[in-house]
Amino acid sequence: MSEDRVAQDGMVQDWMAEERLVETTRGQARVELRVSEASRALLVMGPGASGRPASDLFALADAVHAAGFSVALVTPPYAVAGRKIPPRGTATDEAFVQVVAALREELGDQPLITGGRSFGSRVACRTSAEIGSIGVLCLAFPLHPPGKPEQSRLEDLEAATVPTLVVQGRSDAFGIPPEAEHRQVLLVDGDHSLRKDHERIGAAVVDWLESLLTAGESSEHPQGEVRLGRRSRVGRCRSGYPVLALVRAATAATGR
Repeated sequence: MSEDRVAQDGMVQDWMAEERLVETTRGQARVELRVSEASRALLVMGPGASGRPASDLFALADAVHAAGFSVALVTPPYAVAGRKIPPRGTATDEAFVQVVAALREELGDQPLITGGRSFGSRVACRTSAEIGSIGVLCLAFPLHPPGKPEQSRLEDLEAATVPTLVVQGRSDAFGIPPEAEHRQVLLVDGDHSLRKDHERIGAAVVDWLESLLTAGESSEHPQGEVRLGRRSRVGRCRSGYPVLALVRAATAATGR
């Protein structure tokens, strides 16, 4: 068990989880896992480029677990080995795929959502098809380096063709990703760190996760439409943030 973790952004988190090392072809990855007794789905999240979870990931994991979902935070092999910069190429993607496969083998067949913050969200988008995610959650997706909009990373985001939620600070220097037919962008107060309103962000994400499961269980929404927030009112989820009434998901096109 792990407790009182210091997050990447220096904030101390009261965090209890099962911790284990997972062997990958790129080295050992560390997984902090909280399993819900009657798990409704599994959410697997990767960190930013530092390789260490930030406070927004810990806060989100708490909210998701409290709503009946199992959640895993992954520290990639390069960070476990003490490096602070991800390697070039596909090494981190490959390790993430292998960690998720190990978790699925351990926890059994249940709906799977993958995601991450910043660099970790890029990894989740690029690997979503191979993994078989039913949705992708991106916290602070880095659309471009600060001040360099011409160096767009939109291609990584668009690799995710399943329903995708991007939670982005309004003043994020890494840019604001565009919405798409299967992708919703939820703007919140703050910058790339997403240090504000953790409780409201968690409620919005739980609403979105519940909408994914509802869409998978029901045939009432034709053409892959996902209705956000079973308890939403007038286009707002329980967080109080405005949400789209409907997200046109890629369910029909992908068959997921």
